[in-house]
Amino acid sequence: MRIEVFDVGHGQCAVVTAPNGRRMMLDCGDRWGERSFWTPSLHHFRETIDLLALMNLDEDHISDFDGMTKNCTVPWILSNPT
Repeated sequence: MRIEVFDVGHGQCAVVTAPNGRRMMLDCGDRWGERSFWTPSLHHFRETIDLLALMNLDEDHISDFDGMTKNCTVPWILSNPT
């Protein structure tokens, strides 16, 4: 199992990859700065994220949600109801 935590400067984005290759992403925050940027939808462009779990629906936790649904295959989305 591989766990990756991406530094987005705020919010969160972490990916857990199981031995069989299936992936779960926790939140989909991105980073846009003067000298660098990172987005989960570009990092995993055209890949499948089997489950996208949104822990908190604040903007900094879901800032790349549109990109994820457009640029990646995301068959399951789990959301915090509050």
